[in-house]
Amino acid sequence: DREQLKSGDAATLTISVGGKGNLKLIEPPVLELPAELEVYDPQIKDEISVSSAGMTGTRNFDYLIIPRAGGDYSLGPFSFS
Repeated sequence: DREQLKSGDAATLTISVGGKGNLKLIEPPVLELPAELEVYDPQIKDEISVSSAGMTGTRNFDYLIIPRAGGDYSLGPFSFS
């Protein structure tokens, strides 16, 4: 949710997966981030609708990240299969 933080401040990284199908079966992606970043289990938010055509929508994974040391860190790219 922001690009710069002070050590100890928190930021939220949101990964969204959208499309058609049973989106509730999608597990949270495992993030490989530097050890200096404290990462908590994601909160999952579903924006899913069901109709006669099937299930469509988006599943959002919100990760709370706290840097424990100063520096420049790159996040991503993240892949999903």
